[in-house]
Amino acid sequence: MDSEETITVASYKSIHFGVDIIEGALNHLQFLKNINKHRSLFHAPLLRRALRRYEQFWLELAAEHNEKVLTAPLDIEWIWHCHMLSPICYEKDCKNLVGKTVNHVIVKDKERQKHLETSKKLWESKYPDTPFEINIDQNEDESPEEERDSVEMWESKLTYDVVSAAIRQSAFNYQVSLPHYHDKNFLRQAVKRYKKLLFLKVQHPGLFFVPCYDNDLIWHTHQLHPLVYKKDTERILGKMFNHDDSVNDRSSGSRLLRAESKTKQFWQEAYNESFSRNGAMYRGDPPMGQLHRLSSSDVMSFSTKRAKVKLDNIQIENLPEIIKSYKLKVQYVSNDKEGPVILNFKGLPSHWDKKKGIEFEFDTKDYNYLKFKLIHQPKRMCFSATIETAEAKFHVLPLAESNTGCDTELSETLVLNEEKNITLNFNGNIHVYDKPGPCFLFLKNGNFDRKYCIMPENIRQLWGPIPLPRLPAGQDNNCVVASHK
Repeated sequence: MDSEETITVASYKSIHFGVDIIEGALNHLQFLKNINKHRSLFHAPLLRRALRRYEQFWLELAAEHNEKVLTAPLDIEWIWHCHMLSPICYEKDCKNLVGKTVNHVIVKDKERQKHLETSKKLWESKYPDTPFEINIDQNEDESPEEERDSVEMWESKLTYDVVSAAIRQSAFNYQVSLPHYHDKNFLRQAVKRYKKLLFLKVQHPGLFFVPCYDNDLIWHTHQLHPLVYKKDTERILGKMFNHDDSVNDRSSGSRLLRAESKTKQFWQEAYNESFSRNGAMYRGDPPMGQLHRLSSSDVMSFSTKRAKVKLDNIQIENLPEIIKSYKLKVQYVSNDKEGPVILNFKGLPSHWDKKKGIEFEFDTKDYNYLKFKLIHQPKRMCFSATIETAEAKFHVLPLAESNTGCDTELSETLVLNEEKNITLNFNGNIHVYDKPGPCFLFLKNGNFDRKYCIMPENIRQLWGPIPLPRLPAGQDNNCVVASHK
């Protein structure tokens, strides 16, 4: 162990780490996102199975190749991840089981597959009868009965309850999943605040600190490099800095809230600034199960669409014989706002067929109608002459919304001039692509209608998608409600 580093109030800036924590944090966030796609990894049956695979097979294999960068199948990697977040137990367990601390590096998502292939070859050579990967989305009842029995009878030798830790950590991704956590300026400040937290630990070694989530992300990332973490924290603090995520009771007077209050106090005294940071505070429990899970068809239904429109035939009927010269424009329209002209026919006969058929793209992101405009220009023109116009709009949007992925025949009659009964008939087809475009959400203008009410605590639906804790006994539950469309 290196000699303890002497730190003064200002020297937190000189604290350095043996790993690029900003790059590691970005890799860490991607890993958490991947884990969050497989909710079975937060349930005890699969976690027990994964723990057995980790403890009986993976640790020994990784210890034999400690100089290599190895990545594990997601079930094992998640157990490994959570085990490392108790660094003292991790070191002790590794030494008890395989005689050394097994190193780990968190890699970019695109590099993970390459290292996984290396791990797979080593695994299959050492454990030819044991599958390297399992179906983590499979119902545990569908796993082989022999394996289920084996897992049920098996007892872990770890000193840390990794299964419970993995269930607790299921909420962490939600806390750090907003886009600003991927901003390098935000992360640079988070690393600076982590250094300040380590400085406070030097000054108050016996205090249980409660970090904000920007601190916590950097702290977790540091721990995911166990050999570096041990060396760094021993140099700074004189011993390895332990991490305990089992304290999560946020009720009034709890150890967590008392420790948080002390952390804020010491931080303010040391740095003359607030410990709290915008975008880094507790967001509440994850809203899993509170929000409807959108299917691909749901997403498609409220997204904009792109379509290919083909016009094979256009015919104008009931033109007065006096009209000898006219032109027809076909153009995009968004409600009443005209867009670019698609077709502009001059000297058009009253009937136009598919020999001159045309195709064009239609995007509901930009337009919702096609406009057909008939312009009559008398032959004897002077500057004061007028141009008589007849027009009609064809609503493309409903067709695009209801015929995704299909070819639909078009055969429509539009009234250009009701008084003179001039009509336009056209035939063709529309093909709507099955790839969704952007989705636009709008807030309808209206008065802010403030209403005071008592919110029932026992009707969960009234609280919306964000889970909220129950109010303490005796606390007023009057609230202000405003509805918007």
